Amino acid sequence: MKAFEFMIIYQPSEESREKGEKAAILVERQTVLAASEREVTLKAAKLIPDAYADKLDELEVAVRPF
Repeated sequence: MKAFEFMIIYQPSEESREKGEKAAILVERQTVLAASEREVTLKAAKLIPDAYADKLDELEVAVRPF
């Protein structure tokens, strides 16, 4: 197991930006133990707020090894 940090960032599409939506950090930086970056991404996905469940293509899970 290795330590990783991740955060979830909302990057609105051009259409969403035209409606006034702005980029935002949805989940602040967190540290987790995982076997791989893929595992971190799966753990992070469970923390996506329900309000953004229909905007998955506009979300970024930023992961880095610690």
